[in-house]
Amino acid sequence: MRLKRGPVVAFYTGKTNPVVVKKIEQEKKPQALSSMKKGVMVVSSIGLFRLHGVYAATQTRRSVFDQVPGVSKETRNGKQGSSIRIAYPVFDIEFAFTFNEEGWTFDYVSIYEVDEEVGRTNIGIWVPWNHSLYCPEPIHIINQRDLSFIVITQYQVQPKDVGVPLSLEDGTVFSDPIHCGPYFTSPILACLFVSLLCLAITLYGIMTLFDCVSGDRFEDPNAKPLTHEVMH
Repeated sequence: MRLKRGPVVAFYTGKTNPVVVKKIEQEKKPQALSSMKKGVMVVSSIGLFRLHGVYAATQTRRSVFDQVPGVSKETRNGKQGSSIRIAYPVFDIEFAFTFNEEGWTFDYVSIYEVDEEVGRTNIGIWVPWNHSLYCPEPIHIINQRDLSFIVITQYQVQPKDVGVPLSLEDGTVFSDPIHCGPYFTSPILACLFVSLLCLAITLYGIMTLFDCVSGDRFEDPNAKPLTHEVMH
């Protein structure tokens, strides 16, 4: 039997798949966190910094800086304070601290362009000695020259005072952190809300009990009538 030459029409019923696809299983390797997720560590002779999510933004563009910056300038004013300037490709960020006997204060953070200050944001957070400052809230520094702004998403800082070590084990390890924000988290606020709601319901119930009027014997028809002895 010979097949007639010409166009061939085929019908696929769906019962058998003519295409065989072999799935190649690849071993999944755990991916290391990028420097942006871990943050970058900057070690200075008079302070420690861990910066996470540093970027510059305008209304039309955004530039992320995930490289490890260098220390461009260190200034110490005796035991009164210090300032440390960290260099990025197009700007510098300066952190300023003041000292006292009980602790240190993170005064402000400013940005520099060509050794000229173009923006500053005041912080004013006090931290006791042998403690670092950790803050998950972003810092916004507005550049007064072009109205752009620098954002530090999260940071951890700790300056070094004269005679006060940064850590008992290693000079590149942060001490116990102090949180910059209020000590309220979502679970704490939820518990406070539920507690206040229960307290309000309890107080309302107590006030309702005090407002209840007791029944009078003259108003109860089933009560024993009152009798009075008449003295002659």
